[in-house]
Amino acid sequence: MGSTVSKSGNNSSKNLDAVEGDGKKGKHGKGSDDSYYATSKAHPVSSEVRRIQIDIEQAQALIRKLDSKKGIENNVLSSSDHEKSYMNKSHGSVGPIVIIQGSSTVKGLEGAELLDTLVTYLWRIHGVDYYGMSETNEPKGLRHVKADARTYNGASSNGAEWENKLDSF
Repeated sequence: MGSTVSKSGNNSSKNLDAVEGDGKKGKHGKGSDDSYYATSKAHPVSSEVRRIQIDIEQAQALIRKLDSKKGIENNVLSSSDHEKSYMNKSHGSVGPIVIIQGSSTVKGLEGAELLDTLVTYLWRIHGVDYYGMSETNEPKGLRHVKADARTYNGASSNGAEWENKLDSF
């Protein structure tokens, strides 16, 4: 009999922190279950390009601060060179962070993909649920995820209030 998906969300297809039934980490966007839909979502404004850029900056600053406390140095995800290049660009886009995954594999992260990586790093390494605006000593289970840009339809009532709360976290 094939594996079934429980309502508790044990086999997340969208949450990178889930573990597949065979013990392997799930790939983002792969698999067939609905735990992504069962997990808590950030406010829909989190999918706006403008908000993604703000969250990248804030997540990188938080990573620098928390890495420093843990003695983690030279983390490519919090590169100050990357931040300086952002500061010099007036059009508001961030250049990619390049991650070498092996002798022949290079990955460029930018935009929503970069933010998802930063938020996942904060959860796995530092126990910070960025969109849930909380911190724990043992990051287990599901964390809040960014709203899906494909289903977001524009303005929402508490967007500014939610952003202010996130910005002050």
